[in-house]
Amino acid sequence: MLHSLSQLDEINRKSIEKTAEARKNLASAVRESIANIPEEKENIVSLNESWNATIRKKCRLMILESINTDAEIANDNSCLADEYNSETKFLKDIC
Repeated sequence: MLHSLSQLDEINRKSIEKTAEARKNLASAVRESIANIPEEKENIVSLNESWNATIRKKCRLMILESINTDAEIANDNSCLADEYNSETKFLKDIC
C-alpha cells in the first residue's frame, strides 16, 4: 500500500505542477495581451475572470465520476491545465 500511495503522490504532484505551469503561462498571456492591446485591458481582465470561473465549474462537472477517488486530484488538475492552456492559446491568437 505504501508503494501505491507514493505513486499516487507522485502523480498528484506532477498534475499540480502541470496546472501551476499552465496558470503561469496564462498569466503571462494576459499581461502580453494587455501590453499589445492596452485599450482592451478591461475586456481582457473581465474575460479572464469569467473564463476562470467557467473553467472551475466545467472541470468540476467533468470529474464527477472521479470525486472521492484516488484519481480526483489528477483528473481535476488535468482538466484545469488543459483549459488554462486553451485560454492561453486564445489570447495569443488574438494578439
